[in-house]
Amino acid sequence: MHREYPPPPRPATRGASIGAFTTTGVADVFDFHERYFASLLDGEFYQELARGTSQTVEYGLGNGRIARTVRPRYGVEQSVPLAQMARSRLGIATTVIIGDVRTVSLPQAVAYSYWPGTRLNRLTSPHDLTSALGNMRRNSAVGGTLAFDAAGASYYQYVSSQMGREFLFPLTSRSRLRGSYFRRSGDPDVFAGTLAIDHLDVAGSVCYSQSLSAVEERYYSDEAIRASAEATDWRIVKTFGSFDHEPMQATSSTRIFICEAV
Repeated sequence: MHREYPPPPRPATRGASIGAFTTTGVADVFDFHERYFASLLDGEFYQELARGTSQTVEYGLGNGRIARTVRPRYGVEQSVPLAQMARSRLGIATTVIIGDVRTVSLPQAVAYSYWPGTRLNRLTSPHDLTSALGNMRRNSAVGGTLAFDAAGASYYQYVSSQMGREFLFPLTSRSRLRGSYFRRSGDPDVFAGTLAIDHLDVAGSVCYSQSLSAVEERYYSDEAIRASAEATDWRIVKTFGSFDHEPMQATSSTRIFICEAV
């Protein structure tokens, strides 16, 4: 069986002590995520939808993990270090564009867009979600497809149950990811987490730590996602509860939406 969400905390893209993303600690985080998601079928799922068209874009490219499978024509990433990592991984087949999903303009209208990795949940303002979907619609041809996934209620129920508890994820024999969940605002649908990388000596004791920036996410209900999609001229035509094409249910920890541009 492949892993489904809830995933471990995602690596932050900013932090006072990170520096370049080639630093040992942050590189360990990304290596860990590569191993953790190795059995997740998201890349194959989005690749299947891309068949038959070369005019494709991935929004929220990250370090190129999923694009390595899908091979989109364009990839949009806001973080310069992550965009550089993606360029190194993908080569010239994918044009990497540094930009914000809410405002970026593509060189041409595309037939297929995808927004993977529950990156939708990183937009903690409903207005930003509508802005992002609206901009994706402007970059899409009429009749084009948009596919994206969002974390389900069960994932955030898990996060709620872990509030205030410290978690540890081993990265290598000499480093680990440490953090905790908390609520930064009074909005019950917004969740935040602190992350740090602990560097260990041979005995397993902490030598020093790198503090990463806090990360925030918002839970969006099915109704909220549907309303934002419809308000931006997307029609949801299919939904799934896993990358194995299982039906979406209230207990689905992953929700996948496939939309048509109208």
